[in-house]
Amino acid sequence: MQTNSNLRSQTSPQSYKKLGSQCIIKIKVDNLLQRHNLLKPESERVLTRPHRLYKDAVIDIFAVLSALMVGYLYKLYIADGVGVWILGSAVLLYAMLSVLHVFFTPSLGRRIGITLLSLLGILIFFYTLPLPTLATAGGTAFFFLFWGFIAARRQLDNSLHIRFFSAVRTYATKFVTAMVLLGIVLYFPEWSGNNFLLSRKNYDFFMSSTAGFTTRLYPGVNFDASFREFATDLIRQSAEENSEFQALSPEARHASLAQSVDSLLTSLKEKFGFVVTGEETARDAIYNFVNGFIERWRTQFGDFFVVGWLLVVFLVVRSFGALFVWVISGATFLAYETLIAANVIKIVSIDTNQESIEYT
Repeated sequence: MQTNSNLRSQTSPQSYKKLGSQCIIKIKVDNLLQRHNLLKPESERVLTRPHRLYKDAVIDIFAVLSALMVGYLYKLYIADGVGVWILGSAVLLYAMLSVLHVFFTPSLGRRIGITLLSLLGILIFFYTLPLPTLATAGGTAFFFLFWGFIAARRQLDNSLHIRFFSAVRTYATKFVTAMVLLGIVLYFPEWSGNNFLLSRKNYDFFMSSTAGFTTRLYPGVNFDASFREFATDLIRQSAEENSEFQALSPEARHASLAQSVDSLLTSLKEKFGFVVTGEETARDAIYNFVNGFIERWRTQFGDFFVVGWLLVVFLVVRSFGALFVWVISGATFLAYETLIAANVIKIVSIDTNQESIEYT
């Protein structure tokens, strides 16, 4: 028995070394075969492209370019060179790319860099403004954009499934707030008594777009008619339910309407200091009245009115921005599904280990 055990102890290491050498030889041969093709003596190298790198670069470039387009079009918008719908389309494109950037770029440093470049692309067209104004506009917008990114990434990182619409609305809400504040701060130095909220070109576009609605609401009222005819039609419609007015003769009705219109023009002059000849169109008269009224308040109350007016503008534009958030969500979802269908992106499951603190 002892002889057999000694024999095993003596032979085992030799067989182990032999097996080990065989294993090593096999690995070397396999590596040799992988490096050299015996049928084709030249070595073959397989090069792979860093797909994620160039896809991220494409999204980054388009995000910055869309921000440049927003800045350029907004500059033209202030100068009456472009309509509000064109500007809104550019902002929508910038919002979609920014939302996709939130999904594809979890890196905080990279996101900060792209956000700063995008804001610089917008502000560069307003280089003539004072530096404190540009710093205020850029800093405020960056704060809300960064806040939206952090909040949206927190939702994505703490969810088992991709909560797409929840993350999009979280970021889009902050994005709209950032763009509204950025636009107000950049618009304020350009504000004059002749351009209070909407430029004249965009005011005319708005009136033309809503002409069908106002016609259904007030049939027979034409905003392109003279202000005297416009006021006469409004007073006639309100007086049709008056039995005493209906009892008058046609000549008496005409005289009563003319007297009411003259009284209205006199009241506008005495109470508001607004002179209306009655020959200008109703559209021009309404624009000049509101513009002059706001400018009078601006002169009377100074900085207090400016602060109040900016607050009113922010609330009005931000209320429309709430609807714009849904537009951003829908448009981004279509782009998201298109990228998945085109096999540009895919959804994968990942296993993560996470530590937590609990009581002993």
